[in-house]
Amino acid sequence: MKVLITGVAGQDGYYLSRLLAPRHDVVGIDRRGKCDVDGVTAIKGDITDSVAMANIVRDVEPDWVFNLAAQSFVGTSWQSPKLYMDTNAVGVLNVLEAVRQYSPRARVVQASTSEMYGTLTAPADETTPFAPASPYGVSKVAAHHLCQVYRESYGMHISCAISFNHESPRRPAHFVTRKVTDAASRRERVTLGNINSARDWGYAEDYMKAYILMAEQDKPDDYVIATGKTHTIGDLCKAAYGDDWGQWVLSSELEERPNDVNYLAANPAKAARSLGWRAETTFEELIDMMKGGVLV
Repeated sequence: MKVLITGVAGQDGYYLSRLLAPRHDVVGIDRRGKCDVDGVTAIKGDITDSVAMANIVRDVEPDWVFNLAAQSFVGTSWQSPKLYMDTNAVGVLNVLEAVRQYSPRARVVQASTSEMYGTLTAPADETTPFAPASPYGVSKVAAHHLCQVYRESYGMHISCAISFNHESPRRPAHFVTRKVTDAASRRERVTLGNINSARDWGYAEDYMKAYILMAEQDKPDDYVIATGKTHTIGDLCKAAYGDDWGQWVLSSELEERPNDVNYLAANPAKAARSLGWRAETTFEELIDMMKGGVLV
């Protein structure tokens, strides 16, 4: 089996390639041509370059394609909206076109996101309407719909993982989970925005197992991938610091987003029913893992 992973050097790319490399021929695309996983062939590539993507897919002829490459930090999307649209929407179009032309039988898994929903009032499933509240969310909605259009128009095997927040010790420093756990591990104060914002946080490696199950299905489909349990940023701080977390957390309006999503909750019942997948790692285990500071 030949597997092509875009964004292989990122958090998700690391865990996915580590799961697949022992059993398959894995080629990873990264703008610098780097990958930390043994057994993966890393090549330079950028999904915003349509010619490069076409050449890569033509040469590799993959059986599976996992598109993980994206601009993924929501907060920055207001400062660089065009970059987010070029990467997260047009980039996905380049991947789909390359697969359609040169490897149309390949099974594609697209990393969609819970940010497509905007603020929710109840747990979201695959039928919940999208109402994105950030340029990032808009770019991912466009990509999600492109995947559905290509699946229906060309009969391609394209599945979308509507992934809620998933973290790990490899999460970059500007994400709130890393920011809090790093500060807590050193018993330092941390400055945050809205501590009442609620998210469904899971472990990235668990989610990559779901992506593989999606590629293995006979028919493509879309799945909410989440733990089904929602926690506030305050809960995150308490898990990281302990009961006295309040004395370690400072608040600043400068940390708040122009239009924040206050509540995201998930109903991952379809993934459990159709894929046999459930998140294995608890919220508390995830925070302890990230506080440990050891890359796993």
